[in-house]
Order: sequence, then C-alpha cells, then structure tokens
Amino acid sequence: MDSKNFKYNAFISYRHSDLDKYVAENLHRLIETYKMPASVVEKYKITDNNFRRVFRDQEELPLSSNLENPIIEALKESKYLIVICSPRLKESKWCKKEIESYIKMHGRNSILCVLVEGEPDESFPEILRYHEENIITKTGKKRIKKIPCEPLAMDVRGKDKKEIRANLKKELIRAIAPMYNLDYDDIKRRHEERELKRKANIFKIIAIASCIFAIYSFMLFSKIYSSNKQLKYDQSMNLASEASSLYNNDNRDGAIEKAYQSVTSYNGNSLPVTAKGIYTLTQSLGVYNVQPSTYSAISQLETKGVIDSIRKDIEGKYLLSTDNSGELVLWNLENEKRIKTIKKDSYVDLEEQSTFIGKKGFAYIVDNGVFDKKIVVDNLEGKTIKEIKIKEYGCSLNASDNGKYLEVYDYEKIDIYETENYTVVDTYNVPKGMKIITNNHYFDEKEENLIFAIKSI
Repeated sequence: MDSKNFKYNAFISYRHSDLDKYVAENLHRLIETYKMPASVVEKYKITDNNFRRVFRDQEELPLSSNLENPIIEALKESKYLIVICSPRLKESKWCKKEIESYIKMHGRNSILCVLVEGEPDESFPEILRYHEENIITKTGKKRIKKIPCEPLAMDVRGKDKKEIRANLKKELIRAIAPMYNLDYDDIKRRHEERELKRKANIFKIIAIASCIFAIYSFMLFSKIYSSNKQLKYDQSMNLASEASSLYNNDNRDGAIEKAYQSVTSYNGNSLPVTAKGIYTLTQSLGVYNVQPSTYSAISQLETKGVIDSIRKDIEGKYLLSTDNSGELVLWNLENEKRIKTIKKDSYVDLEEQSTFIGKKGFAYIVDNGVFDKKIVVDNLEGKTIKEIKIKEYGCSLNASDNGKYLEVYDYEKIDIYETENYTVVDTYNVPKGMKIITNNHYFDEKEENLIFAIKSI
C-alpha cells in the first residue's frame, strides 16, 4: 500500500488509564518527530521522511454508543494500527471495536502491539492472538476454528515510566519500518550507523569544546598568573617608593624595613627583587659591596640615567658626571647640589667632549650643526665665560691638571689653547696614513709637553 493513499500513517488505540495514556502520548510524539536516516531516504526514495500524521483519540468514548464517524473515518484513513497493550486493555470495549473495525477494513497484517505491562497472554487482545477460519469436519459440517497467531509486537515494559520511555526510543524502529514497507534489519542498521555518527559528532564537539575550554583555562590561568605577578611587582615598587620617601624624611630605620620588605616578602607574600628595591635598600643601608672591598656611602647624588663617567676637579670640590640619559652635570660636592645641567641637545659625546680646566672651570663642546660648532667654557659657578667657534668634526677635549692649556683634537690635528685668552699657541698636524689614538693624551706635570700616541691606519 502506498502511504500517499492514507491521511494518517498510524492510528493509536489505547485504554485511557495513566500508564497506557503515557505510553500512547510518548509514542505519538516520537513517531511524529522521527527523522528518517538520509541513507534510507536515498535508498528507498522516500519523499515524506518525517512522520507527522498520527491519529490518537484524546477522549474516552461513551460506552453505550457505537464508534463515532470521526473514529471510523480515521481508521479508514490510517495505514497502520498501533495497539497499546496492558491487562487493562480488555476492559475497553471501544479498543476492541477499533481493532475489529480496522481488521475488517485493512486486515490484520498492519497491526502492531506495544506491550507496556503484564504478559502477552493477559495483555494482547484475543482477536489479535487468534484468527477464525471456517473448516469442514469429517462429517461434512461447517465449523469455525480459532487458529493461534503471533502478532507483530514490540516490548517496552520497564520498572518505571522513565525506563519505559527509554525502551520506546530503542524499539521505535519496529513501529516505523512497517509503515513504509521497509526492512526492519536494514533500517535498524542504518539507524544505528546514524546514531554512531551522531555520537561521534557529539564526541568531536565535546573534544573541541574541551580543547577550547583547556585553552581558555590556560589563558585565564596565564592571565591570573600575570595579574598576580604584576600585583606583586607593583607591591614591591610601592614599598620601595615608601622606603625612598622615609629615607628622604630622615627616617632611616623605617626606610630600611620597607626596602627590605620590597625585595623579600610582605604580609606572607613573596615579592620579586627589583632594581628599585635593591637601590632603596642600598640607599637606606648606605653600604656597597664592591669586591674585594665593602664601602659605606656617606652621601648619594641622584642622576637621571645610569652613570657613564665621573671626573673631579683638582681640589676634589667639584664633580662632572655624564649618564646615558644624555646629561652633563656640574656638582658641588660640599653641599651635594647641582650647579649646572647641560641637556642632550647641547653635545655629542659628553665623556670625551667635556673636561675640567684646573680651578678656572670646565669646558664642553656644543654641536648644533655643520656651521655651528663651538667650545663653551663655564666657571665653577656654571656661568659661561668663553665661547670658541670651531670647524673640526668629532673634536675631543683634554686639559692640563692646573688648567694652563686646553687640548682640542680631531682626526687630523691637535690644537693647544692657552687658557688666559683662549688663543691657539701650537698645532700638530697628523701625517697622512696615520691617526691619533684617543684616550691616551697627557700633559706633563710642568705643563710643558703633551704626550700622545699615533698609529698607522
């Protein structure tokens, strides 16, 4: 029979008791929502692979009347009859009438018994366990004989409703396969293949989700670890700042305590060792371990960057310092104050292009471009007393100890200036093929000779 000739794929007949009704409702829903495996649809060329045409009477019919017209019509238009079987089924005359009517209309080959409770002998209707045949006895008389038959059935019995519903899902194909004249074993195998693929896909999704969760957890852990590390770093820096503030306010003991905490632990939490923490601890203790001796500081001069070079004047009262931030600073060592700071844009190489000139002051080179180079001489109060324009490129400065002469040298020559009027008193031109070795220039004690080295290029 072609399913297109029927309005309904199935008619569900059941006794309106609690369990029977529960099974009927769930079976109705499962059939209507079942999705046929794609391989079965393709093989059997099924065009309607969603079962959405199931008739189930919602109300118990009156016991005193015949089957109503809607029920009769539904039975006529149903390809299949599903009977929910339990010991209570025998109590329903209307279920019996529905079965009888269906057999008269379509025969008994399209009936499925669903056993929900009890044993088959007490739950299956007698009309489905036997069929009648007219036989002729040996004496020639006609007699009706009951012949046992085994109806198509599915067993969904369970200890509770939850187990029964699970069994319904497992046995569902037994109800669906006959509706479309499909081979049960074939559709079951394909259904199981689909379930395996579905579970495999679920497993893949779970695996991917697990990987994503693992990655997310790792990132979250890394973020928490980084945040915790940053918090500890910030705590160390804050303690170091507190130590520095206490030190500046002459609270040396408090400064030592905070500085020590900044490089060890605070409130039971270990803290990272930072340069600032070590510096403030060193500053507070005033002790420097420079192998093979240990020095105790009596004072400290704060520079913007890391020190590159330090020079003191002949009497040890003044200091010239250069650092990697690009500052040249003249210090007064008696009061530990800055006298003058020359910024980075005023020089090229501070270490070689600055020098003390005895007790008279100090000199440095200002390079503002090709046509604007000069030597600036300041006194020890930081005031400019002389500016000398020069043309040389890459000049370096060197003065005698008592400041009588100032040497200005580049790659090609050396000029010697006397420091009364800052005029050139001697010049040495480097021979071709030779060059001056820098950082090896010395005036003798009498300030009569300049000693330096040259070498072949």
